[in-house]
Amino acid sequence: MVPASREVGHITIIEKPMNRTLRINATLNNESRSLILDTGAAVSVLTTPVRGTPIFPTDATAWGADGYPLKFRGEQTVRVNLRGVTFDHTFLIFEREGAGLDLLGMDIMKK
Repeated sequence: MVPASREVGHITIIEKPMNRTLRINATLNNESRSLILDTGAAVSVLTTPVRGTPIFPTDATAWGADGYPLKFRGEQTVRVNLRGVTFDHTFLIFEREGAGLDLLGMDIMKK
């Protein structure tokens, strides 16, 4: 049986395997999120902006695993709490909401 999938821009979302991704719970400006640990992502990206936090323009460029450029709405700097460790970090915000791909990339893992 092939898992259900759908297209979101150039990103194919596979429904069933997403349940098996490695995730970590984080608090972003007092908002709970479940972030996918993505060692292949150079930067951390949110699908839905953090409420009440300004979004600033960005000229950041990134490419998906499929080689297509990713489009960003902007960036947000938020207070992150990961299992008791707190720091400020700037996340890129995907142009299109709803993909459910909040990614914790290597930029945070290297901190």
